[in-house]
Amino acid sequence: MPISLASSSLTLREGLGFTSNMAAPRPPPILPKPESPSFFTAQANFYDTLTGLESTKRQIRQILTRQYLLPISTKRRAILKPKDRAMWQPVDQLSGTLNHTLRTSHYRQLIGVLNEIRVFRSIAMAGRLETLAEEIDTVLSQFERPDKERLLANKAKAIQMDEYGRTYAVGRRKESHARVWVIPTKMPQEEARKRAFPTFIPPVTEVLINNTPLSRYFDNPADREKVMLPFKVTGTVGKYNVFAIVRGGGTTGQAGAIALGISKGLKVHFPNGKPLLRQVDLLRRDPRMVERKKTGLAKARKRYTWVKR
Repeated sequence: MPISLASSSLTLREGLGFTSNMAAPRPPPILPKPESPSFFTAQANFYDTLTGLESTKRQIRQILTRQYLLPISTKRRAILKPKDRAMWQPVDQLSGTLNHTLRTSHYRQLIGVLNEIRVFRSIAMAGRLETLAEEIDTVLSQFERPDKERLLANKAKAIQMDEYGRTYAVGRRKESHARVWVIPTKMPQEEARKRAFPTFIPPVTEVLINNTPLSRYFDNPADREKVMLPFKVTGTVGKYNVFAIVRGGGTTGQAGAIALGISKGLKVHFPNGKPLLRQVDLLRRDPRMVERKKTGLAKARKRYTWVKR
């Protein structure tokens, strides 16, 4: 005898305690679609901001490309690079702006994209696209420090010559601190007449460090070369003498601090040599420092030999 599926299923439902009056199970609720595609990353604010900046950078690049301002050579890009320093919000302040705690790696990503957009602004200004430059300023101003104008107004005082033609500058490197006076040499008239003859007298720059000649103060030739490098780059060997007072650090740090002080002084004495000094990176303090030792490690990064037993 054939079995009726309808009657058998009804009998089964009644045997399990179901009645025909019971309501059908509810369908699963329909959840609203997230506004952001990075909703489930737990860092939606950061990724949304980064995606928006990348999109803005892409649009600016397309506009500059249509105006035949991109691509440009590396040398041309270096010339158009903004001269003033960027004043971005620090990581803690930017975290409050985004309402999300930023990690250092995330902060660097944001700053890298902002710096690229800032370079595009300089290219737009060079191409006389004022409207585009103003729109870029509107985007960048959201990430700049609110006290930018006050910080830019509090610039360090420019180095000036005194009544005797001397310049005073301060140089720092690692733990060393150097006060440097650059003094023009004044040759007597008799010495000047002697130099008019074929006999060649090589120019000499006297460098006194803590009342000690350079050759006696630094035993390492590399340190002496570091101190004399600004004069060699600008071709002013023998035209200026140096008196320096240096404290702290070792020989390498002291040589770097003195070289930075000499470069700052030569920038005033010999303005035409400023591009040469900047090209060799002698007008910027070297920020490299000794990395601190870590707990559980032999040094900053060196680990102890792993032993199984």
